[in-house]
Amino acid sequence: MTRLVRAYMIGPIFPLCILAFVVRRKVIEKLKERKDVMTTKTKEMHKSLVKILTLQSCLPIFFFLSIFCYVLVKRKIYESIVLEYAITWFHPFMPSLAPVITLFNVKPYRK
Repeated sequence: MTRLVRAYMIGPIFPLCILAFVVRRKVIEKLKERKDVMTTKTKEMHKSLVKILTLQSCLPIFFFLSIFCYVLVKRKIYESIVLEYAITWFHPFMPSLAPVITLFNVKPYRK
């Protein structure tokens, strides 16, 4: 049962990150197709939106770092107290960085 839970936690990370970048590329292609129709302000807003979504799609990397530390400790590849604590260090970054990314990249919030 624990292998199933571990596979459920670890498995979706890479495919979802890859999927996020594939969708990002498609969005950019669609925006390039319509760039003649959009105003400068609209282009700027879309550029900002794509940037924010790209940054937020990179947030699961922190979850991966936790899993990587867990695997190192569990498989006894590298044993360290610091590494054991690091398993829980990376988790708070995901929910705390998402609003920070929005605050620093959405123009009305910057003012």
